[in-house]
Amino acid sequence: MQTPHDPREPHAPGTGHKVDPRDPWGTGSSSAHTLQDPVDPPIPGRDTKDPGTPGARSIAWVLVLVLFGLTFFMTQCEGKGSKAPAEAVAVDPNSEQSVVMGAMFVKLGRAFEGMSPGSSGEVLKALDEFARDSQEPLKDSLRTAIVAAELTGPTSAIDRLDAVERGIEAELAADESTLTPEQAESLTHDSSLLKAIYGGNLDGLTQDERDGLVTRHGRLGSIALTFGLPASDPVRVALVEGGGTLVAVLLGFLGLILLVIPASLVCATIAIVRMTKPGKKTAFVPPTQGGSVYIEMLAIFLFSFILLKLAIGLVAAMLGPGTDPGTIMTVGLIAQWPVALVVLWPLLRGVPLAEHARRVGWTRGKGIVREILAGIFGYLAGLPLLFAAFALTMLVIIIQSAIEHAAGRTPTPPNNPILDVATSGGITPFLLFALAAIWAPFTEETIFRGSLFRHLRSRRGLLLSAAVSALFFGLIHPYSPALMLPVITLGFNFALMREWRGSLIAPITAHALHNGTIMTLLLLVLSQIG
Repeated sequence: MQTPHDPREPHAPGTGHKVDPRDPWGTGSSSAHTLQDPVDPPIPGRDTKDPGTPGARSIAWVLVLVLFGLTFFMTQCEGKGSKAPAEAVAVDPNSEQSVVMGAMFVKLGRAFEGMSPGSSGEVLKALDEFARDSQEPLKDSLRTAIVAAELTGPTSAIDRLDAVERGIEAELAADESTLTPEQAESLTHDSSLLKAIYGGNLDGLTQDERDGLVTRHGRLGSIALTFGLPASDPVRVALVEGGGTLVAVLLGFLGLILLVIPASLVCATIAIVRMTKPGKKTAFVPPTQGGSVYIEMLAIFLFSFILLKLAIGLVAAMLGPGTDPGTIMTVGLIAQWPVALVVLWPLLRGVPLAEHARRVGWTRGKGIVREILAGIFGYLAGLPLLFAAFALTMLVIIIQSAIEHAAGRTPTPPNNPILDVATSGGITPFLLFALAAIWAPFTEETIFRGSLFRHLRSRRGLLLSAAVSALFFGLIHPYSPALMLPVITLGFNFALMREWRGSLIAPITAHALHNGTIMTLLLLVLSQIG
């Protein structure tokens, strides 16, 4: 009877053993040792050394740490620090959180008011709290007045606009005003235009004044300009109606969560029982210590990412000031696809394709369908941990906000650039969906679970290797630190799947399922908002 990881099994290269017919590459009999340290006798329970030398490994690790630090710095500093003059940057107000929330709450508020009269007050209360804690409270309060006009009438809107004007005067009289004279003038002008609209003098606005409201306040400006039009007007219907469909989408997603929770608890229980079962075997076989090519692959990936960011900045500079941000985003999303070619780096270092595929997990495992089902099971089993990470993240955000309030500072909301891209219009949201649901699962799983996790497992245990690879995976994403814990938790779960199945099909499936679900919900909601 063979041991669980007999070196004569198909995963041991160079044995001539019959290859598993479920392996499309026939990788069980590769004899390639290109770039390999001197070949030692096979170690029971271990795969052979990965290709590469100790010197190359040391250099690659230094590059990884330096490039990773630079990447983290670039993603965290993006959009922070010194800002360009307002006239040099084309800002789409429809990507601003206050506009997205305001447009959504107009539709939801009208729908809820029809189902539960008096509920509009709660909607406005939520927007008031958001405006109070935002970086531009007066501008966001002015936008809330537009929502108030739709939900509670013009009188409520005018009262709020009066409060905004008093706030502007108080800011200008303060020793350290947060408003520039230009900003104060713009807000005062917009307030007077909105008062004219809600006072029944819409026809008195010039075309330039109408265009200015839309330029500065996006969809909310368009909503204000339709106030008083017949309820059957097609433009107004598109802007303020349809809340029932939006409610149905959100309730459908909530119902899905309620169905998934018990299923995830069952899957998690089964997974824990299996993991703690004595003598439980996993399909992943750690390589023998040594080799460098797979940590080199991570270094090349980080270098490519930095090069891409610099190239996009150069393109933006070449296109010049005032360029539509959606154009820059589209260029960036398309340019990211070739970065996936980094996963072929070992081929340039002399590793045969079949051998490379076997080592990183591009195999059929126990069958494609079975591996896909294992990915769904593994994702569900990891959801309780992910929910706990989300809960902890929300607690941290609430505590940070309370501390900043106590110190007299305006809380800085967590930065999530996905919303900026998803609301940019055109084909950009669909490019984002393809990148999140196709490119990211394949490329990131190959880099972080196929490459980095495998390299770490040659020297360290499962939990430490999974945690370190998850940290690299999470911290490379361009989110605020407060939002990174759920991403790191996902990476940890994907690493456990790689250990369990050996093949990357399961973690790729789980990754695609997560990203695809989130992006589908986001795009459905945004499509209802318009």
